[in-house]
Amino acid sequence: MRPLSRNEASMLRYWAINMVSAGYRWVGFDYEEREKQRFAAIKQAMPADAYQTWTAVTVMLYVAAAFLSVGLFFGPLLFFYPPGTPIQESVLYVAFAGMLISLLTFALPLAMAIGGRIADRLNRAPPFVEADGDAALYAKVRMQIGRIALIGVVVLGLLNWITWAFDVDLTRYDAIVHWSYFGILAAQGVLGYLFARART
Repeated sequence: MRPLSRNEASMLRYWAINMVSAGYRWVGFDYEEREKQRFAAIKQAMPADAYQTWTAVTVMLYVAAAFLSVGLFFGPLLFFYPPGTPIQESVLYVAFAGMLISLLTFALPLAMAIGGRIADRLNRAPPFVEADGDAALYAKVRMQIGRIALIGVVVLGLLNWITWAFDVDLTRYDAIVHWSYFGILAAQGVLGYLFARART
């Protein structure tokens, strides 16, 4: 397996910091003891100022992602429904669920990764010193994130279909919005697959 690129090393560095700080309590992200020890070593080698910058930048990016997610899932309601047109409660449930799932499965890892690249540049963090097994560990992390993202897409896709198929009072506006959600999910599914596939 080829060595880590600069972006990949940055992602592994800040994902390690995240997992150590979170106490490995994320569902779907399990690691062996030797992998935890490597994560701890990566975190220990990180300067405090770079860590603080990463935390601040990641929070700001995540807040921005939250606004974007609201726009993606609630925007179609404002765009397709004429003023005064009733909106089915099931559509609102799907919009809210879509916002939450997107924030947890896509926005958070992306904010961490971009925040890490910014922190590296602003604080001139020391170069990442790759150790044996880091490439495989990064590939595992990448697969885990992609898998969780795909699970989120499937769950939300099923919820979208169920509320559409079993709501007898659907209007033509509801149908348009549901199709727009399927389009968003398709795009997310492609991104999740690209991230989960094997690293060469």
